[in-house]
Amino acid sequence: GEFLLQGQEYLKHAIASYENASKLDQNSSILYVSIANDNLALKEYDKAIAYSDGVIVREPNSTHFQAFMIKGQAYDGKAGQIREKDPNGECLDTCINELGQAELSYVEAAKIDQNSSMPHISISNVYASLENYYGAIDQGNQALSKERAAQYPKNQPLFSAQMALGSAYEAKGGHALKADPKAVK
Repeated sequence: GEFLLQGQEYLKHAIASYENASKLDQNSSILYVSIANDNLALKEYDKAIAYSDGVIVREPNSTHFQAFMIKGQAYDGKAGQIREKDPNGECLDTCINELGQAELSYVEAAKIDQNSSMPHISISNVYASLENYYGAIDQGNQALSKERAAQYPKNQPLFSAQMALGSAYEAKGGHALKADPKAVK
């Protein structure tokens, strides 16, 4: 409780400091990425999206990857909030739209850094949320191949990609069991 509140206050102070700094240099994309990331941490998803969009428009450089990833996470967070507030699925179209925006952002990030597994892990999670299990498994496999292609030490586990792939298979298996409960033996 208390530590969380303190953490939120620190993030709000960080945002205020970054915003003051941005008055001195309005073209610094790194400031806007930082503000977007802090807003994401505060679950201020619309602000995180707006600051990410500001980076994307301002400068065509490598910070776009971060901006697109933050933007995707913010849309994913908005979808999560919708699911929490609407357990009966009455706002399903809105949730699907937010997840679609998250997917588009992650796809753009994947285009920018073609060697990164992170966008594919995130897309895999979005697809699993949308019950596109084969797409989730495909993206999990892509993430795994990206991590294998990176120069990891031989025995280092490829944890994130394996988790995404496992989650996708688990979601598919759970969905299949819901369709046919007699399949459990």
